[in-house]
Amino acid sequence: MFLSPLLLGTLLNVAQGLISISNNSQLNQILLNLTQYYNPNSVGSNIGYALTSSDYQFVIYGGYRKQAIILFDATYPLGDLLGQPDYLKNRGVSIITIVDGDPDPILANNLTSIASPGMNFSFLDPNLTEQIQSSLLITNCFCPPSYYQMKVFNTTLNTTATYADCFHSYSNNTSPDVAKQTCDPDVLVPVTSSTKLDFIVDHVIPAQMVGAKNFTTGAIRSNGNWNWQNYNNTQFPFGEFPNAVNATGGDIGYFSNTFGFNWEFRSGGSGDDYARPFICQTHAYDADNMRDLGDS
Repeated sequence: MFLSPLLLGTLLNVAQGLISISNNSQLNQILLNLTQYYNPNSVGSNIGYALTSSDYQFVIYGGYRKQAIILFDATYPLGDLLGQPDYLKNRGVSIITIVDGDPDPILANNLTSIASPGMNFSFLDPNLTEQIQSSLLITNCFCPPSYYQMKVFNTTLNTTATYADCFHSYSNNTSPDVAKQTCDPDVLVPVTSSTKLDFIVDHVIPAQMVGAKNFTTGAIRSNGNWNWQNYNNTQFPFGEFPNAVNATGGDIGYFSNTFGFNWEFRSGGSGDDYARPFICQTHAYDADNMRDLGDS
């Protein structure tokens, strides 16, 4: 990984530019060296400078690596951010905030408000280390360009579940056989839950398949049993979703918008007469699954 410690205060100190860290000894030495920057007379923090400096280093070093900022502070002065948090998050940068101690709740909320969804934590949280590790794992799980990554926000827990499923759709009517070949080595999407269907309907279709009323999936019936096409030419059986009671017309499964927001699982044949839009699914990239992304 690459790391750059920035120390917040009345002024911003860049303790170290982005450098490659390959072991814990390197990291520990960098952290120990931070004590030389301690300034007891420093008052307040300038988060805006910190975010701008981080962005500057991201731009200089570039590369395909995912970018994250871990922001540890008690408060920040209002009015100095100039839209930086939203700009960075819209560029795909994760902002993880850690509120120090037990500060003023209003100012603490200001710091929390700039965090990426589900990535705001307290230093007093006994599970803080695990929370940060989880956030970094989520950051490092990302989709290739033009693909949509499945993310579901839990309003009750204020957390975001990030899945290793990436979707890319094709709006032209295409026979299921050709659709499968087009997706290869990826797969026609297995819509294994209502949550997944909702994400596709709410995000993928409006962005890439405007007006689509149906789409071919990776569902296939063999010997009377429904299965999902999986990676590496394998299959796995249907679970509780979807309900296949109306899938009587053939052995290739698709979803149809029957009315309003209702989408129903149905079936048809595999030839040109059954051409529809389709959606491909691929694995998200991570440390164990990388393709050549060049320097972008």
